[in-house]
Amino acid sequence: MRTPTAQGHDCADPEVLACCTLCQFMTLAIASASSCTRTHPVAFTQASSAIARSLSGVASVYQAPGLRGAAVARQGSATRSSPLACSRLHISAVSSTASGSTLSREKSSRMSAEVPPATLPGTPKSFLIGEEKLISMAKHVFETSSGQKDASVLSDDFRFEFPIISLSRKDYLNVTGTFNLNEAFPNLDPHPYHWRVDPYEPNRVWFTTRVTATHDGPLKFFKTTLKPTHKQVYGAPECLSYTFNEEGKVTSFTGGYIMDRRVGNTKKMGALFGILAAIGGPIPEPETIPYAFFILSRRLRAIVSAILGKVTFGIIGTKQKSS
Repeated sequence: MRTPTAQGHDCADPEVLACCTLCQFMTLAIASASSCTRTHPVAFTQASSAIARSLSGVASVYQAPGLRGAAVARQGSATRSSPLACSRLHISAVSSTASGSTLSREKSSRMSAEVPPATLPGTPKSFLIGEEKLISMAKHVFETSSGQKDASVLSDDFRFEFPIISLSRKDYLNVTGTFNLNEAFPNLDPHPYHWRVDPYEPNRVWFTTRVTATHDGPLKFFKTTLKPTHKQVYGAPECLSYTFNEEGKVTSFTGGYIMDRRVGNTKKMGALFGILAAIGGPIPEPETIPYAFFILSRRLRAIVSAILGKVTFGIIGTKQKSS
């Protein structure tokens, strides 16, 4: 609701309305000081005290603690001072209101900034390796096929963390070593770009890829071999990252997260699943019933295996390692 002030201004902001009201009181006080000082000093002192109380009330309504404190603290001394001093009291009170409001906003801003964004557990506040060197190291790791051609770039506690797959260092090297992507896709090109260090995780390097390839050779996928389809792969922009320790080893590799599922022909998927989807491989499309069954059945097998492993002390099933 918009409220008209005495000067005819249209006020919608309570703070603006409060300032207008305070200015009216200040004007009244100054005018009274010039006309009543000599004729009615006692009456003027009483009126000044009433104005101070009014100012304190207005400050309370509009949450101006600076004004309220100044008015109440000086109200007693105002009755014993000269009318001119009372006029200065009101001017000081109005000034205190503005500064108090500014401090309140600054405090609120600081309180909002105190909530830090989430980061990976164990992330250091600062990192010994500079950004340029860290990005250069990340590019080198990428050239080794993320450690597949040179496992020495991976730390002992390395983790492979993709949307529905989480592997240890040993499992990662064993599984990825069975794929023959370069033979199946001779012109495979990830087109990596936009290498950058995370401002909140100084030991992590993010980058983006847009995979292109042509399926001109047989592709081994676990126990299945897909014959050449000569189909082309146009991957969506995909976000990946390497996290490093102070020794310069990669502690985690993340990826498979597409940034715009409308791009390309990988059916809303990234990494190897996206490539398989583009060439008509045995991968169901996300957000479909077969895909939901695929995910649930995989997780159900993992749960059953973990339960059997614990109940039979590992004789049947496999104990699941924590991620």
